[in-house]
Amino acid sequence: MILHTQKTKWIVWQKERSNAELFALPHKQLQQQLLNAIHETCANQQNPIDPSHALAQFIEEIDKELKLLADYKKLLYVAQRLPLSRFIITWHTHEKITQLHERLLFIKHIFFSWLSVYNCNQTQNC
Repeated sequence: MILHTQKTKWIVWQKERSNAELFALPHKQLQQQLLNAIHETCANQQNPIDPSHALAQFIEEIDKELKLLADYKKLLYVAQRLPLSRFIITWHTHEKITQLHERLLFIKHIFFSWLSVYNCNQTQNC
């Protein structure tokens, strides 16, 4: 699929698992795996111990991937209106885009769940 490129690393994170399998995993386990992946792929090369850069980079990247998916959905919607669309666009394509969108939103949720607990523990206002 066109969305699986070097610029879309979070769409394919944990790709060996289906959405159902990923969603069923314990959140704490996923949070740790996600944080490790964020550190490996988004770390600041000049200052690898700076966690804020990696976290900000992750948020930027996942938001770009969500926008890319939204743009791709719009493109498919327009393409459906074309005479040859029945040969190009299938229900499977729409279903796959929906699954990828759900997956990205879940990954983002896992991250922000961890971040809220982390911030709460840092400020001890919870």
